[in-house]
Amino acid sequence: MKVLVAVDNSSSFDTILEAVVNRPWPPRTTFCVLNVVNLQRFERLPALIEDASREGERLAQEGAKKISGVGFEAFATTSLGHPRSDISCFAKEWGADLILVGSHRHGAVGRFLLEASRKGSCARLRVR
Repeated sequence: MKVLVAVDNSSSFDTILEAVVNRPWPPRTTFCVLNVVNLQRFERLPALIEDASREGERLAQEGAKKISGVGFEAFATTSLGHPRSDISCFAKEWGADLILVGSHRHGAVGRFLLEASRKGSCARLRVR
């Protein structure tokens, strides 16, 4: 099974990782922890994109390390773009069976789930 864990720097970061490490998963489940730096947030401040990208890499690496720490194969990746479309595109290209996202009010990942839940070919789970 391939599970895409989409994270951002919202309050749901710890919640989603706790849900991943505490759930039973089939043997040989592989996790990808993805952070998409939302370029729309930096339209007026492009100088901050590099800092946001570094923070996204740190979050993804931290998530992958936590998942690996309980015995699962996990890797981290980041991209610059638009979470709503990039998460779905990455999941499709990677062949994800499930997308996990956090539940929070205003984060890009939460908005993605609401928009993308009506389309796509793999299951999505919002973690609260």
